[in-house]
Amino acid sequence: MSVSISWNRTESTLVGNVRGRIDTQNAATFDDLVKAGSAPDEPSLILDFSKLSFISSAGLRILLLLAREYGESGRTFGLCGLPEPVQGLMEISGFIKIVQIFDSHELATRKSDEKSGDKDAARDSIRFREAFNARLIRDKLNDIVEYAIQKHENVTGTSIPPEKLEQARAEITVGLREVSADMRKTLQSYREKLFYAAEVKLKEVIGE
Repeated sequence: MSVSISWNRTESTLVGNVRGRIDTQNAATFDDLVKAGSAPDEPSLILDFSKLSFISSAGLRILLLLAREYGESGRTFGLCGLPEPVQGLMEISGFIKIVQIFDSHELATRKSDEKSGDKDAARDSIRFREAFNARLIRDKLNDIVEYAIQKHENVTGTSIPPEKLEQARAEITVGLREVSADMRKTLQSYREKLFYAAEVKLKEVIGE
């Protein structure tokens, strides 16, 4: 299944209605669709995921870059209408600590119109539940490695030095392979441990 986006605009917010799935193969296509449908100086962008069936770590990386781009220029970026599997992945990966998430694009638009910058309040409006999505296991470990690196840079606002970057990628990959080989628990536990191991190994490498 491919990914598509249909667009509609309110008075102050551009809403992209995403349909299909975002995986390793079409993550770049998703990025192109967002860029083609929104202006470079778009003041407020909300992506509605209510018709999205799946998103991989590669898709999360695209969202991280969008969040960083909008955040650094003081603009609004958020997500709404997350299906349970997508919501569960974003909770486990720590993504919900970075991006505003709303129940619906109507609520997101209202918050944007009010110029609300309270991410905690937006997240509190979501009832997060554990979700089970076996397809994540088919993600390439490399996607999780790059996600961990980009998430760290997004949260800290700093770039990892080039001399540490390749070492980080190599050691995180080794760590993830060890985790993968060692895991004998449920798929839910498998998913949580992979993301956690990536973040721990990254902090070890850069000395945090």
